[in-house]
Amino acid sequence: MEGKQPIKSYRDLIVWQKSYALARKILAISRNFPNNEESRIIKRQIIRSAISIPANIAEGFGGNKGKVFKNSLTIARREAGETDYWLLLCFEEGYINEDIYKDVGERISGSKGNAFINHFKIIRICFLLSLLTIDF
Repeated sequence: MEGKQPIKSYRDLIVWQKSYALARKILAISRNFPNNEESRIIKRQIIRSAISIPANIAEGFGGNKGKVFKNSLTIARREAGETDYWLLLCFEEGYINEDIYKDVGERISGSKGNAFINHFKIIRICFLLSLLTIDF
């Protein structure tokens, strides 16, 4: 494993890095939402779901292995789905333009293989493998 550093912190996880970047992007675009009750409700929801993704990954990493980590990843993945829904609603209600919608949507569940949802699948496989033990 030459050139690869061991994972010492949740910040070393690519899935956390990508989800943190998404949360920051959501915070930035939501600053431009209209100032009315409807948009404030939507803004709170999309921010809450987006910032919950990296927070749950960090929390689960603190538990390191086992059910706590698996559960935290499951919650983070659900929050990603919710964020995707709020993003669609923001686009359809005119709070964000098509370019932003496509860019941020691609970060969540894009088909190019760089979306962090794909990293959840890899982490889940690694987690399941870590539960396997071979007795000789």
